[in-house]
Amino acid sequence: DKDAIDEPLEVHVYVGGPAGAEGVEGYNLLANDKREDVDAVYGCGPNHGFDTYIATGLKGTQDVCVYVINKGNGRTIQLDTRTITISDDTVAPTIENVKIASSTGDSFTVSCNATDDRKI
Repeated sequence: DKDAIDEPLEVHVYVGGPAGAEGVEGYNLLANDKREDVDAVYGCGPNHGFDTYIATGLKGTQDVCVYVINKGNGRTIQLDTRTITISDDTVAPTIENVKIASSTGDSFTVSCNATDDRKI
């Protein structure tokens, strides 16, 4: 955003269709992760990327729409729309090797190994 070139921008992600559509889930992110490639192209500083996991209750074939929110003059821009398939999670995570790692007075620390087929 040329009006705020050194500031991270807000990114809105909509699962289930475009912004404003019925039944859509919306998520707000901040594009402040390091992306030196963005800086190399736009000269805006390295902290303009984003990377996140979104937990959704929606299943099946869904459109995911991503918008960058403009600061100052200009307009909000739709970056991309992708159609994805979200499958049901039918395998529960596994928790093994549970141990009390330390205890003090009325509190304790627990350690364990947790795995999940979705690697989330």
